[in-house]
Amino acid sequence: MSMDASRRDQRFAHAIWRFLAIIGSSAVLVACGTPEQVVSNNWDGALSTPPGQEHTPPEALRRGVEGWALLQCVAGEEHQATQCILLVETPQGWGFGEAALRMQDGLRARDVSSYGGTVPKPGEIFYIPVMFCPANDPINCQPRLKQQVIAFNAQNAQVRALIRAGNCTQAQAAADQLGQPHYSSVIAAACTKRAR
Repeated sequence: MSMDASRRDQRFAHAIWRFLAIIGSSAVLVACGTPEQVVSNNWDGALSTPPGQEHTPPEALRRGVEGWALLQCVAGEEHQATQCILLVETPQGWGFGEAALRMQDGLRARDVSSYGGTVPKPGEIFYIPVMFCPANDPINCQPRLKQQVIAFNAQNAQVRALIRAGNCTQAQAAADQLGQPHYSSVIAAACTKRAR
């Protein structure tokens, strides 16, 4: 394995570890209840937002639909989330991805070291899930969505392993099977970059 590939694998492993530490530490952002609350040590925005539920997509709020989005961000000088892109949104079509992106200014990567992970250095990529729970089921919603995020992470690890092994066709097929167009685009870009 080349030195560049080894460093890339090491950086990827650190990014995944930070992602798992964020998930495992209950540092998952959850927007739920009335008034809406965002619960997390990785959140620097207002802890209680106006009764208008500014984070949860309005139609999802009206219908009591739960969902989550996964952002890939670059750590700023003070661990703030910058340059975030949407990787995953589920269910699609409810606006959870756009809502998570609007929350970017309040996100920080700082509550991971006590769980064995490392806080990303400025310029490093980190992942942050944002969960939206309806007011009628906030207690059951968070564990249910957390399991979905963990399951996605396991699938993502398999896709990334295929890329590292040079099996971009299989990686792209596996990514496409997840039905997440943003994620498929990121995987396609990673494969294109690797092919160069």
